[in-house]
Amino acid sequence: QIDYAKCDPTTCDPANGTCIALRSCKPRVLEQEEPFEMPMLMFQDHCRGCGDCVKECPVAAICVIGG
Repeated sequence: QIDYAKCDPTTCDPANGTCIALRSCKPRVLEQEEPFEMPMLMFQDHCRGCGDCVKECPVAAICVIGG
């Protein structure tokens, strides 16, 4: 789950507006269509629940639900 009140791609990568958590997601569950746009959860059924994206998010905007 992404808390869009906390999410800010300019905090992750001010120069490029790229979501750092997205880069850490091996199964590509997160997707960012354009730089500086909010990432979206896509293909949630592919999420392994590894928590890599949670660890990488500098603003604690992502959490893994369920399991």
